[in-house]
Amino acid sequence: MSSAAADDIIGGGKISGLYLKNLGGRFASVRVKAVADLVEAGARAHAEAHPGGLALSIDALLADGELDRV
Repeated sequence: MSSAAADDIIGGGKISGLYLKNLGGRFASVRVKAVADLVEAGARAHAEAHPGGLALSIDALLADGELDRV
């Protein structure tokens, strides 16, 4: 089991790229698990930038039983 928390992000717009870069690149205790956005293409683009990252609908992200943080 990984010691990194599984973080799910809601928001796939322009500024979220900076948040994701900082979360995934600066903190060993953070793993970007999924990204959700009303615009599917934005979520998909950000999720693909992180190994194992998923693009989900907001409802699917919130229903995730393995969610650590949003």
